[in-house]
Amino acid sequence: MRNDYYEQLKSRLLLRHSAKEVKDMIAYLQEAAKDSGLSEEDYLASLGPIEEVAAYFEGEEPKETKTPPIPNPDKAAASTGFETLESVLVSIPNGSLKLSCSENPGIVCTEGENAINIRFEETKLVVSAKPQAKLGLFNRKYPNIALEIVLPDKCVLETLEVHTVNANAHLHHMLANRAAFETVNGDFTIGESSFGTTRASAVNGDIRFANANLGRVKIDTVNGDLALKACAVTEGKIDTVNGKLSLDMETDATIKAETVCAKIVSDTGFVYSGVPGTKLKQPGSHPDHMLKISSVGGKIHFAR
Repeated sequence: MRNDYYEQLKSRLLLRHSAKEVKDMIAYLQEAAKDSGLSEEDYLASLGPIEEVAAYFEGEEPKETKTPPIPNPDKAAASTGFETLESVLVSIPNGSLKLSCSENPGIVCTEGENAINIRFEETKLVVSAKPQAKLGLFNRKYPNIALEIVLPDKCVLETLEVHTVNANAHLHHMLANRAAFETVNGDFTIGESSFGTTRASAVNGDIRFANANLGRVKIDTVNGDLALKACAVTEGKIDTVNGKLSLDMETDATIKAETVCAKIVSDTGFVYSGVPGTKLKQPGSHPDHMLKISSVGGKIHFAR
């Protein structure tokens, strides 16, 4: 798909630009795909018609993008593509995201509507940022985006994936077999949710889970804190470089925790308090479950 897409776009752009300019435009689009958090194919598919993409580079105003509104209760969810929904992929820069479930599913964008693409690909909802062009050519500029997505009540997804840059995300009442969250310079707050597996990553951002069943976890932070409040964890791995770990959780896994230059403390009797550089092991009731927790410079706090 990628080669065909670029060839069609190239043919369109060559009508008004030199070969070198078109080469730079294609390179810009490829870089924008990397910044979006999506795979290149998913990003290109989310951009809409090639004519609209070309309009950005030609200094034209793109056509207004309409987001599916939250329907009235008597309207069928199928009209907005939610009835057969199995997967959700959201990738946005700058702003805020709210994601929840309700009897009235839909999507509302109150700010930056023309900066995002919303697509239903069979059973998958894809929301991503459009490339933003300026007269100075290829200096990407993303406006602030305020987006709220409401999924059908008690909707169980096969996959839920959210990527943000310079944006805060709040998710509640989510159900998914596989969940993945990634942020750079933004916070994630996730409550009252249940996942079979949970992957989460933060750079300069905090991740907070509350009243959530996280299943098997793989969570890592760099200069960001992780807080679990009344959560259940089956097994997995939690790592931080310079972030604090506050872990109020239930697990039947054997816990192995270690730090390089930070303390491990407990106010629950769950594990024993330690000193910087300590390695601790707490046997669990399940013989096959293991939860490994490590920190370089951030305190590990087992709280309840």
